Amino acid sequence: RIGDATNDPNREVTGTITLTVAGKPSAPLTPAIQSVSDRTVVLTWAAPSENGSPITGYTVLAAGFQQKCVSTSCTLTGLTNNTTYGFTVVATNKVGDSPASPSSAPARPDAVPDTPAAPALAFGDGLLSISWVAPQTHGSAVQSYTLQISPAPASGGQKSGLTGNSYTWTGLTNGTSYTVQVEAFSLAPSPSPWSAPSAAMVPAGVPSAPGTPSVSKVPSVGSQAQLAVSWSAPTDNGAPISAYTLNETQNGTTIAIPVAGGQTSQTVTVAVSASSYTFSVIAVNKAGNSSPSPTSAALRAVNAPGAPGSVSATAGNNAVTLTYSAADPNGASPSELSYEYSVNGAAWRNDWVSGGSGTSGVIGNGQVNNNGNYTISVRATSTIGGAGPSSAPSGSVAPFGPPNQPGAGATGGGAQVNLQWGPPAPNGRAIVSLEISVDGGAYQAVGVSSGNENVGTYSQTHSITVRATDAAGQTSTNSASAVSGAPPQPSGSLSGESGQSILLTVANFPPGTYNVKCWNALAHSPAHMTDPGYIGSAGLLSVPANGSITVTCPAMPAAGIFSVEIQGQYWTPGIQWQ
Repeated sequence: RIGDATNDPNREVTGTITLTVAGKPSAPLTPAIQSVSDRTVVLTWAAPSENGSPITGYTVLAAGFQQKCVSTSCTLTGLTNNTTYGFTVVATNKVGDSPASPSSAPARPDAVPDTPAAPALAFGDGLLSISWVAPQTHGSAVQSYTLQISPAPASGGQKSGLTGNSYTWTGLTNGTSYTVQVEAFSLAPSPSPWSAPSAAMVPAGVPSAPGTPSVSKVPSVGSQAQLAVSWSAPTDNGAPISAYTLNETQNGTTIAIPVAGGQTSQTVTVAVSASSYTFSVIAVNKAGNSSPSPTSAALRAVNAPGAPGSVSATAGNNAVTLTYSAADPNGASPSELSYEYSVNGAAWRNDWVSGGSGTSGVIGNGQVNNNGNYTISVRATSTIGGAGPSSAPSGSVAPFGPPNQPGAGATGGGAQVNLQWGPPAPNGRAIVSLEISVDGGAYQAVGVSSGNENVGTYSQTHSITVRATDAAGQTSTNSASAVSGAPPQPSGSLSGESGQSILLTVANFPPGTYNVKCWNALAHSPAHMTDPGYIGSAGLLSVPANGSITVTCPAMPAAGIFSVEIQGQYWTPGIQWQ
């Protein structure tokens, strides 16, 4: 007990003094590595015996490293990454420091690589070529990479243990859009975070070859022909067709024609030619060019022929000769080209009399008969391009031939020959002159009309030649001849007796002066007349060919048969004298 100076027992207290004998802590047990990270290690250990004095702290030691810790679990910081450490622990109380613990297992702090950038993708046929940039590291170097693809193909969605910075992922489906991520592995126990997904990429191959093109002719443009080419779209093999190349080939020369990817036909303007064109097509997508399509069937680029020029018409006999400049064949060969004609705008014909396949020909066949006026057009036609336009018509042409024979006639059998003439019908040219020649004499004009005249006398042959001349100066002739009749026998008759006179009428008598005698005859015929019947002469009288004269005899019988003799020529029939 302890009292104060008062010695008052109530003011006494009782105290206990305890004495503790203390020593340094025991050595901690071997520390354990709980985790390793970027410049950090988490270390734990079991608390050692205090030896009479509470442990006030710990010190973790390693080569070149020391850190105070307040508990038996301590996060060690400030370490050097990718450096191997062995840690020991010293416990401290107020007495002092314990011996160091045994060394921990080796520990190597390390940092996971930074998050890689999104990889870059390049497509291929059923594959993607993937590349990436190595990320920054703050510890050990990157050792490998893992790729992850989405959507995952049948073979799996990850590729691990990849070294380098690129990889070709095969076995993918063309036309499917993929994204890829990458993570990096260093010696740190954990990988980097996954990168962001790449831009989407679609694997694709070149398109299949287009189908065989078909080619047809469409209306031309000016002097050039147009061909329509069409084809079936090929399989795109994972990427849309972006374009086509249409290859036009003629005579070994090929021209490439670009065509937009959205169309499968193209109209091509080409020069007309007797040589054929062929076509093939190449499809283009982002993967490249397809194989060429099969070659199309060959097709000629031919237009209808042009118009012939400079048509000239020359008149012939029921025919016209045409000359003209050749039409532009516009791709037709000479053997495919022919010409047709039209008369006065009538239907086209090809029945040339001759020619008509080059630059001249003769037409006829009743289409350009004489005595008509005609204008004639010509056009070319080809077996492959059809009929071309008409030429300008020729000038007017009037076919003609030699003049027809004029009319010529001769009629005989009478006292004279009657000669006749007449103009012929025109044969394409007007008759401008008509002449006659009688009995081979000189020609004399008789106008251009019909006529006739009597020539000669009995028992004569007379002829006529008629000559007609037309406006072209051509002539034609015709002849005729006839014989006049034999002269009629003279005849006479008596009448109108009066006293010693009587009227003598004669016909067809050779006119002249005759001794006219009077007879008393018993019969009507000189054969029955006898000299005793002679009455006497009436004298020399002028006897006409046809007509009457008065005959006065020196004496006349009182009655009987009376007759007159025209001396040496004729005895009249007897007349009964009253």
